[in-house]
Amino acid sequence: MSIRNILDEIIEDSFPIYFNGVDLSQFFYIKSDNGRAIYGREVELFSVPSRPGALIKGVKYPPRTITMEVLFACDSAEELRKKLEDLNDILSLEEPAPLIFHDEYDRTYYAISERVTEGYEWNGFHVTTITFICPDPHKYGHENKENFVNGLATVRNNGYREAAPVFEIEVLEDITYMDIICSDAYMRIGEPVTVEQTPIQREEVVMNYKADNTTGWTTGTDVDGGVPAGNFQTNGFSLNVQSYGTGSTWHGPTIKTSVPQAPLQDFIAEFLLGFPSTSYDKRSRVEYYLLNDLSDAIAKVAMKRIGNEGLGNTVEIRLGGGLDTEFLYVGKGEGAGTAWADFRGIMRIGRIGNEWFFYVAKFHPETGAHVNRMYRTYTDAELRFTGNLSQIQLHAGQTGTVPTEAVNIDDVLIKRVNTVTDNQVPYIAYAGDIIQIDMRDSSIKINGEYRSDLKDFGASFFMLPKGKTDLVLEPSTKLSGKVTFRERFL
Repeated sequence: MSIRNILDEIIEDSFPIYFNGVDLSQFFYIKSDNGRAIYGREVELFSVPSRPGALIKGVKYPPRTITMEVLFACDSAEELRKKLEDLNDILSLEEPAPLIFHDEYDRTYYAISERVTEGYEWNGFHVTTITFICPDPHKYGHENKENFVNGLATVRNNGYREAAPVFEIEVLEDITYMDIICSDAYMRIGEPVTVEQTPIQREEVVMNYKADNTTGWTTGTDVDGGVPAGNFQTNGFSLNVQSYGTGSTWHGPTIKTSVPQAPLQDFIAEFLLGFPSTSYDKRSRVEYYLLNDLSDAIAKVAMKRIGNEGLGNTVEIRLGGGLDTEFLYVGKGEGAGTAWADFRGIMRIGRIGNEWFFYVAKFHPETGAHVNRMYRTYTDAELRFTGNLSQIQLHAGQTGTVPTEAVNIDDVLIKRVNTVTDNQVPYIAYAGDIIQIDMRDSSIKINGEYRSDLKDFGASFFMLPKGKTDLVLEPSTKLSGKVTFRERFL
């Protein structure tokens, strides 16, 4: 069959196919596709001795495979090569992406390209078969949304399968618990207060610095491996470096201030910062020193790029100072060492009794969820690091005249941790917080941070059955929100 006959056969039946928002029909004509018709299941059987046949053990729904036989038709071999390059880039994703066909415009598959079977190629023409794998075999309808009104919402799932809801709840008043209830299941985080109990603010904010000024801050006196120099400036919501000053070793602006209501024994210190990764040649560091009333360090957390380590940023966690120190962590996170590259996120350190803990996470640029997370703990069994927290010192550093990244220091939040007695129940969320319960991946987040530790033992991540479901949100006067879900089909 000639190329012209092939084109005459398939152009009339061509239609758009969107993968990750890109119309693939601009690259090729589709001749045929498979994998979207009757979906086959896998039936697991087991045999019983002395009994004919078998019994059904279960039914599995394997990943869906979608294949497309396509034709590239270009004016020249050179144009074909460029189109193939562009398409390779579009298909080279690490996670499944939306795949939408013109004849099912209201359904979405989630697919990842797996392999390509090459056919013939001649001049600017090329025939090939592209295979997509859908780890989740379902296809999804458009998103449905219902708001809670006075703590009530009614949803209707018109799909052919159960649907996984996502609840996004805004806290209007401080709460000790939250319930989401349907007819045969519930989700609870926290604990309600009985008539014999009182709520308590376990984590009490004593300092909430928004980096909007430097009033009350003085020049710091000591930094590791260098000297204070230069100065910070603020743009109204973030500190950045106006000048690093000069020096042959580490040098840069260093300021400190007293912590209100100090000294603190049990505390949590949170630091928001930005640490870009724009060049392999740049070196920088941002350090937070926790000081006692004598300005001696009781702990330090830092993010830095100090050597030939690519674009990855190193996190350092150290307890103590001077001759008695303990490094809890020095590293670049999991993976290839770029977990905290182009960092905008949070570093947290705290102590309760003789237990120290540290947390670092990057903010997802689109959702704000905490990603590339790391958590470390340390038991100070010998009581070496018991000094009270009285001051906070901020430092940004440059080494010699080596170019630096445009680092910035955002919020500094210090909390005193209060003791909770048997007749007290701690608040779990405060006015303005956003709680997300995602039944798709069984996750609980507050302001983007995973908080599965708050889940009640008997609670479950439930699905919405086909048909109508009534939902109840409690305490209704202290919460508002919505539920979203997508109907599922095979």
